[in-house]
Formats: sequence, structure tokens, C-alpha cells
Amino acid sequence: MVFSSAVWWGRGPSITISVLSFLAVNFFFTVPYYTFVVASTQDIITLLALLAVAEMTSRLAARLREREADARRQAWEASTLHALSGTVSVSTQSQEVFRAAASRVVELLAARECAIYLADDAGNLHLHTRAVPGGPGRGDTPAVPDLAGRAFTTREALEDEAGFTLPLAVGEKTLGVLLVRPTEGATRLPEATQRLLRTFAQQLAAVIERLRLQQEAAEAEILRKTDELKSVLLSAVSHDLRTPLSTIRTASTALLQEGGHWDEDARRELLEMIDAEAARLSRLVGNLLDLSRIEAGALHPVKEWRDLREVIARAADHLHDRLREHPVVVDLPADLPLVPLDFTQIEDVLVNLLDNSARNSPEGTEIRVSARRQDSDVIVQVENQGPPIPVEAAARIFDRFHTLEERRRGMGLGLAICNGLVEAHGGRIGLERPGEPGARFAFSLPLEEPPAPVGERPSAVTP
Repeated sequence: MVFSSAVWWGRGPSITISVLSFLAVNFFFTVPYYTFVVASTQDIITLLALLAVAEMTSRLAARLREREADARRQAWEASTLHALSGTVSVSTQSQEVFRAAASRVVELLAARECAIYLADDAGNLHLHTRAVPGGPGRGDTPAVPDLAGRAFTTREALEDEAGFTLPLAVGEKTLGVLLVRPTEGATRLPEATQRLLRTFAQQLAAVIERLRLQQEAAEAEILRKTDELKSVLLSAVSHDLRTPLSTIRTASTALLQEGGHWDEDARRELLEMIDAEAARLSRLVGNLLDLSRIEAGALHPVKEWRDLREVIARAADHLHDRLREHPVVVDLPADLPLVPLDFTQIEDVLVNLLDNSARNSPEGTEIRVSARRQDSDVIVQVENQGPPIPVEAAARIFDRFHTLEERRRGMGLGLAICNGLVEAHGGRIGLERPGEPGARFAFSLPLEEPPAPVGERPSAVTP
């Protein structure tokens, strides 16, 4: 009975039962009976031994019960803290962190309310998130309690009838205040709950600060890339767009000069120069517009079943003047099927690949365009005999405004546009054999259904 009372009710009741047991044995089982008088020394020793054993047993049982209660409390604190920490650690935005933290505190601690107040740049607290049982707090926004203001100023945990408040601080910086109101009818939070909230407030502040630093780093990276893009764009505009404008202006000024006498050949040469540079300028501006459409996600191919030979011929004709010193050889198998594609967009891909090959290969060298069917795709290759492209540059060669240092002959838009247009068709583009002489670009176009062959055709076109 003594042991059971110690286990179930604690040390105090067990000691009381031990004393009562001693008196009962003395009253009923020692001579003289039915009195509390002890006649012999042996009986006194026996009764005292019984009391000592009862006392020791009650103490051990009570201590065991206290340790069990401590273990349960510690397990509850650990599991609750783990749940609270897991709630805020999986969130990737500060708004989610605050909302999840407040709701989880109310749920796990059975609190009447949890509110998070954040400080603005002027150091004034404002209610950011409020949660009550059943969901987020609604209704009028309550004023900031004086207790929260004092906790924010003193950076100490405070408690009164308004609730229990904790500063959300990281180092010397205080981000805000966490306020928790106990359950209905309770005047204060238990010590174990307060201790748990102190640890959680530190973790919450650390998570908030980490997310803030990540956001600042992302914004700094965006600014850096924006500045880099602006510098590259200004450089491109100042050189690549200015050059054809200067040529057009020079030729047109010469034609309009009063008193100028030009024979028919000279006049035609100047007009062809104006036409070629205007076409070049139009192509550069078109590339800029195409790139903006690709990055805005406004590129939607209108596919039709077309003959690749027709698209290649149109692209080569478009670059007739630039390809004058580069014979273009087209090698297509006779049984190559029709391909579903947007004619204008794939023509732009081929124009940019042919233009890139012409600019980066010696005059008089051949440019080869070939295609083959591979499983459910058609693979198109454009190969030139220019210098090798370094292996380390192959990964970035399709990035916008990226050009090789030793080949700064363009704005670095053509290959980026090719990549966007091919991906919009569901294909892929890449550089084959990087590091080897010449450059071979290959892109794939998926076949959506088995088409019929186009029949026998010639195997070469020279513009």
C-alpha cells in the first residue's frame, strides 16, 4: 500500500500512510493490545524498522514517479519543439514562416492566441500575423500591447495578464516580438511551456534572419546581372548597331551630296551597301525583339508539315550576300519525312546558325547543312570549318550576350535565340565535338506523327 500510494499520489501521501501503518500495527498487533503503549524494547525496534522501511520505500517510489514525470515532460518538450522547428524550417518565404509558426503554437500548446509583431525601419511594432484556435485571427486588428513594446525594448521575456511575450532577436538586432496567451481560465503559462517558447523564439528569429539574408542576396544577384546585362547591351548597341548605321549614313550622304557625279556602277554599289547594312540592322533589331519574346514566354510556334529543304533554301537566300564567300552544301536523304514546324521560326534558327558559321570561318570554306531521322526526331546539323570552340566555352555558348573573347564579332544573341526557338518546338540544340577543329551545331525537331517521304531531290544548294 505504501509503495502504491507513492507511485500514484507521491511522496507526501506515502509518508502519511507509512505513519498510519506503524500506528495500526502498534494498536492491533503489539502487547498491550488496543493501546498505543509499547511494552518491550523489541517491539519498539520492530515498529521503528517498519516505519523506516515504509519511509524508504515511499521515498524511492516517489522519486521514481518524479523521474517518470520529468521524462514525460522532457519528451513532450522535445517533440513539441521538434514539431515547431519543423514547421518553420520547411517554409521558404517569411510570410509562410510567420503564419505557420503562429498556427502551430496555438495548436500544440492549446493557447488562446499567438501573435507576431514585427518592427519597421523606424523601430515601430506592427501586428504581422495572429492565430487563434480554428484558424488565423480575424476582425479588427488589435493594438500592440504595452507588454510587447516593453519586451521589444528590453529584449527580455515578460509576462502579465496580457500574455507571455518573447523578443525575436538575432545578435544585437531585434526583429519583433512573439506573444502567446494561455488557455481560457489560466493566468500564466507553465514554466516548461515558457522554457520551450524561449528556445523556439530563438529558432524562429534565426530562420527569419536567414530568409531575409537569402532575399537580400537574391536581390543583389538580380541587380548584378541587370548591371551586367545593361553593360553588355550598351556595348552591343554602341558597336553592333552603330556600325551599320554609320555605313548607311555615309553611303546615303555620298549619294545625296550636291554636285556628286556617280556612274551607274558606283551608284549601284552604294545602294547595295545601304541595302546590306539595313538588312543587317534589321536582323540585329529582330534578334533583340525575338529574345525579349522568348524570355517573356510569348513564343508559341504555329506548326505546319514542311519540307526542310525549302526552309534551308530560304535561310540561305536570306543571307545571300554574307554567304557569297562560303559555298553551302545541303545534304538531305531522299526519304527524309516532312517535319511539323513553324516555318518562320526555324528559318530564323538556320539564319542565325549560317550567319554564325560565316562570321567565324575563313572565306572560301564550305558550310554544310545536313539532316537525318533518329527515332522520333529529325536531327539538323550545321557545320563549318572555323577554328575550334574550347570545351569550357561549350556550356555557355547558348547564353544570351555570350561571345568568345577572341571572336567578338556580334552581340551574342543568335545562338541564344536558336536555343529558345528550338526549345519552343520541343527540341534541343547543342554543340557537337567541342575542342575539335570546326564547329558543328545540331538541333532536333520532334515528329508528332509518321509523315510521308518528300521524294528524290538534289543534294546541294549554292547561293
